[in-house]
Amino acid sequence: MALEKGLVGYWKLGGDCKDYSGNGNHGVNHGAHLAGPGRGGQREAAAGFDGRDDYIEVPPSRSLSLGSSDFSISVWVRTDDDLDDVIGDIVSKFDPESRTGLNLSIMNNAGVTSSQPNYRNVFFGIDNARTASQWTDCGRPGNNIFVCALAVHQGALYAGTFETEEHEAGHVYRYAGGTEWVDCGSPDNSNSVFTLAVCKGQLYAGTARYRARGSALPDSLNQNPGGWVYRYDGGKKWVPSGRLGEANEVYALAVYRGALYAIPMYSPGVFRFDGENTWTYCGTPGGRRSMALAVFNGSLYCTGNEGAGVWRYEGGTEWADCGQQAQETQTYSMAFYQGRMYVGTWPSGTVFRYDGEKTWADCGRLGDEKEVMGMAVYNGMLYAGTLPLAQVYRYDGGSKWTSTGQLDTTPDVTYRRA
Repeated sequence: MALEKGLVGYWKLGGDCKDYSGNGNHGVNHGAHLAGPGRGGQREAAAGFDGRDDYIEVPPSRSLSLGSSDFSISVWVRTDDDLDDVIGDIVSKFDPESRTGLNLSIMNNAGVTSSQPNYRNVFFGIDNARTASQWTDCGRPGNNIFVCALAVHQGALYAGTFETEEHEAGHVYRYAGGTEWVDCGSPDNSNSVFTLAVCKGQLYAGTARYRARGSALPDSLNQNPGGWVYRYDGGKKWVPSGRLGEANEVYALAVYRGALYAIPMYSPGVFRFDGENTWTYCGTPGGRRSMALAVFNGSLYCTGNEGAGVWRYEGGTEWADCGQQAQETQTYSMAFYQGRMYVGTWPSGTVFRYDGEKTWADCGRLGDEKEVMGMAVYNGMLYAGTLPLAQVYRYDGGSKWTSTGQLDTTPDVTYRRA
């Protein structure tokens, strides 16, 4: 009974969305199924949500105006083992215009350029529109000149790198706090670990022979081929999990319905991991090279190189055309914000929102940047990193993007990437 003292809201969600705390904070149901099975299989003991447009709205009240006092949230959540969608918010009391409030979410970020950085990561955040933007230096993993990939695995942050010298190879590092990184080894002798993703509780890495001249840098002296996917086995041990056909590079990884999917960097095609080192060819979206993979609203999506565009996987080797983004030539990144799909592009540095069929809405250019390198949702807002100045912008709605700072100020270089 002590746990029920001081409740400002108590929603059983079994048959209704009424507030049983006595404060009258009753919910308004917007499509949720209120007769779902609860813990232990109890009948009509939970609410079910379709992951598209179902939600329960609780109107504002004095008792829910939390202010600066302490509070706690307790909730039971169940998701399917094999997902074909992002998960999103559990509880949100947040105003994106003023950037005030709280977010409790399960984060599934994919399509953030080449990696799947978050998969079922619980996130809680509070914001009060802090105007000061400050980025803290977290150190340099190894001798890299490009951190290609980031991913969270078993409570730790991992980074994949491009290391350019002839005697060097791409590594994976684990963040140890401050500016310290622990070397987790090189999966093979290629110059980069370009992508990371977690699938069924295991961390996977894709290796590549990266051509640095595409970033206006000298090519690496290490010309060993990559193209393999590896499973992390602890320490510095990596177990081979097969190669993407004849490709020498693995560019991106993502999980769809429990299976790991991958794309090469300099050759076309999408591949699915079917175990025992077997990668099955799943077609070539738009007949061109691809840039990013992600899942959303029941489908696997792929963005395009050599002409931009987005495609939706139809099964087998078939992909449906979801349209082009104006005159862009690359769709570099994907993010899913407030129930919508957004993509970042080159060469205008513009973000577009998918409005269905083959329709894309221009959501504005990020300063004078040329490329939107990666996007992610954080604490209720959408953020994007850029080239050539390696800035990070926050999306403030409409076509407005606000810079939160520049991460790379290396002098006398053509491109800097965030």
